[in-house]
Amino acid sequence: MKIISSLLVILTLGCKENNPDAKIVRQEQIKVKNDSVLTVKVDTTLTKKDKIKVIQELNQIIPDTTINKKLFLSNYETLPRFYSNYKSIATIDRIRESPVVIFASKSKIEYLIAYQYEGSAKNSFDCFEIGYLKSEQNLNKVNAYITSENNFKTETDLSLGLTFEGLESIKGSNYEKTEKGNLTILTYRNTDLETSSFLKRYNMPSYFMEFTLKENKVIKIKFGFDYP
Repeated sequence: MKIISSLLVILTLGCKENNPDAKIVRQEQIKVKNDSVLTVKVDTTLTKKDKIKVIQELNQIIPDTTINKKLFLSNYETLPRFYSNYKSIATIDRIRESPVVIFASKSKIEYLIAYQYEGSAKNSFDCFEIGYLKSEQNLNKVNAYITSENNFKTETDLSLGLTFEGLESIKGSNYEKTEKGNLTILTYRNTDLETSSFLKRYNMPSYFMEFTLKENKVIKIKFGFDYP
């Protein structure tokens, strides 16, 4: 990653020259409404230990937290903007490892599964999963709430049909790769509570993004906090 490499070079030169006024780095993301965005500012007065922590944080995945910039992770107040008849929805058991609410796109081509973990507030979702309805036959047997959305995507335009190259250009190459038959699964993680201000903000131990690809295209996206 170019930002990480540049930062390491600057830190190395700074140590050799003993120049506390050397510029290190400033990385900022665009803010979203519920402040679910990571902001990193490196002060030139930081100790070497603190600078190492900054490098570790920059190695963490920059998290996505929204569906269509309307429905936010762990924020029940955003549901009405995404689904106006929200008072009618109910969770379903035994579809996934936790109770879920199942939404569908207007065309009924895509599904969105919103996970509600034990102990979370009603309509506060801790994980999202996007996929094609035709590939999940068990979802056709349960009630899915039809939305007015044409498709589902994150705030960085991660969506179904994205190519591997497109995904890597958005999220980088710091992933774990596994192969399952004709499927490729790429997993990005934030797991260090000490160095991730994002995890501290939500008071959660870890965050992940998992992408399932077939024939070089994304066919499923799952992201959010790990199930406790």
